[in-house]
Amino acid sequence: MKAVGTSPRALAGGSSRPRAAEGGTGRRPWWRRVSPAALIAGAALVLVVLAGAGWRLSGGDWQIVSTPSMGEAAPVGTLLLTRPAEAGEVHVGDIVTYQPPVAGASLHTHRVVSIDENGGLHTRGDINSADDPWALGTSDLIGVVVARLWGIGWIFRALPILVIGTAVLWFVTARWIDPVRRMPLRIVGSSVIVGIVAVLYRPFVGLQGMGSVTDASGTHVTMVSTGLLPIRVKADTGGSITLVDGQVGTLTTHPASSADAVHLSSEIHLPWWGWVLLVILWLSPLWWALGAGSPPAAPKDRNRRDRNGSGPGAGSDNAVETELRAQEIREIIAAHHREHTRHTAVVNAPTRRRHWGIRGTVTAGAATTLAAAVLLVPVATAGAFAGTVTNTTNTAASAPYFQCRSSYAAVGQSSTFFTWPIDYTNSLLSATDASGNNRVGAFNGTIVSSTSRPCPRDTTTTTAQFTSTTSPGYVSTGLLTAAVANPLVFSEEIWFRTTQAGGRLMGFSASRTGQSTQYDRHVFLNNSGQVVFGVYPSAVKVVVSPLAYNDGNWHHMVATLSGSGTANPGMRLYMDGALVASDPTTFTAENTTGFWRVGWDNLTSWGVNMPTQFAFIGNVAWASVYTVALTPTQVAQHYNSGK
Repeated sequence: MKAVGTSPRALAGGSSRPRAAEGGTGRRPWWRRVSPAALIAGAALVLVVLAGAGWRLSGGDWQIVSTPSMGEAAPVGTLLLTRPAEAGEVHVGDIVTYQPPVAGASLHTHRVVSIDENGGLHTRGDINSADDPWALGTSDLIGVVVARLWGIGWIFRALPILVIGTAVLWFVTARWIDPVRRMPLRIVGSSVIVGIVAVLYRPFVGLQGMGSVTDASGTHVTMVSTGLLPIRVKADTGGSITLVDGQVGTLTTHPASSADAVHLSSEIHLPWWGWVLLVILWLSPLWWALGAGSPPAAPKDRNRRDRNGSGPGAGSDNAVETELRAQEIREIIAAHHREHTRHTAVVNAPTRRRHWGIRGTVTAGAATTLAAAVLLVPVATAGAFAGTVTNTTNTAASAPYFQCRSSYAAVGQSSTFFTWPIDYTNSLLSATDASGNNRVGAFNGTIVSSTSRPCPRDTTTTTAQFTSTTSPGYVSTGLLTAAVANPLVFSEEIWFRTTQAGGRLMGFSASRTGQSTQYDRHVFLNNSGQVVFGVYPSAVKVVVSPLAYNDGNWHHMVATLSGSGTANPGMRLYMDGALVASDPTTFTAENTTGFWRVGWDNLTSWGVNMPTQFAFIGNVAWASVYTVALTPTQVAQHYNSGK
């Protein structure tokens, strides 16, 4: 049998293709060696970058919504595009992004609900029950929202992890992994990266409570959905509601009279076609694996014979058979060469995709299982809302603020003496002032850092814990803050947590540090764990909470004093957002000059409520003093922002 078209070079694995045209390189252009999917993705990325650069150069800006105050109009994770505008160009109903005119406040995006006679803009979040407490001018505006891209903000938020993770994965597999194993590792690695993003940011399912009311018709729990997928919320005592992204709903349930809590849970709620689409999305690693591992199409025979038996493809069947056997020999030689040298270049077929066979099937199954484990399971569990709603008769309106910092700042810098988050770490010597007034505090005595904290949506991660009665911890007014003369209208506010009775929470002292000889306008716990607010206008005047608050939970306290001609006159003590004790006949306190302090000081001669222990043992956070008397609405808003 004659061998047609074979040579030692061909048998050794050399190419039997014609040489490249004279003057050429023998390789295809780079754009022909890149997959169409990669070309499309790259082109889309370039277009997005160019569009973003053009938008910024034209004066536009963008923000990502991080709180649900705009409801369905701009749910959490929405990308907002804004353009600059003067206050006079804005109309009622427009959505604007602005910098609140108070120190330390973050950007807000709310709807304009009214414009006053001076041209000031008044705004409100769509799901909030009250207007924002300021009038905006041109200097406060970032811009008017001209486009709202639902869900795109989640992608931008996760982009650093996605880009860096993918780049590292591609580099490592290209540098140290041979081509046979490269694609399976990239598929599994990409699934892991996407899964990490899903666990960190939880974009699919989210739920945030807004308040609860109990009356004769049952317990009514108001909540808002903050995830991309529709959910159904159920109560263990009956009742359910279905919510979409940004939607506010109220679940009504009927707990037994002896029950003190209602437990809620949520689950993804989709129609059948929604589940089909979701499964298709979750199985994307499988489609990738099947596509990357599909067998190559049979090569076209450029020299096949014409139908009439003549032409350039004409030849004997024996010649074709011999050529096929030569190809088999080349493949055997190449396989042997790979085995001994670990060289894995595909012989004589540089542009063909490898058929994975069993490896491709295993990779597809592994990637699919991993994707389901990382994506599907966390969505159903980590995204589930497990809440406890205390069954009380207190009422709560929709929360206009979702952070303690925002609610405290809304009082206004001019009406705030200081706001100390007291996010204590062992290396700090002073307490920062979040009000913008720069009235820092100084840490004294024995204090340790604790991770137990209220205000879970704020960026602070620690609180101060006072642990000693012999070297009591407290926070004094800093040396650069001058003494205050006889404050008669004020509010004191603090979050605290303790299991012990006794101890001073905060108050007014004649001495900046150490034990004072004059002291009033203070709040402390008596020996029964009740909270006492006292002033001394030539005699001891106190109001006492009916309940004890040394139960180991975080509690919110506000004490106010104001004159007789005000809306809420006299002494008023609020606990956990509700008024618990008052004296509308006491309008003054001891006429002295002194300093505001948080924690320990003298409590001698305070009558039957004087505790045995003057040092407070427990955690404190977010202490503020205001030069106005907070209203009941403001107190409730501050409490709800820290729950």
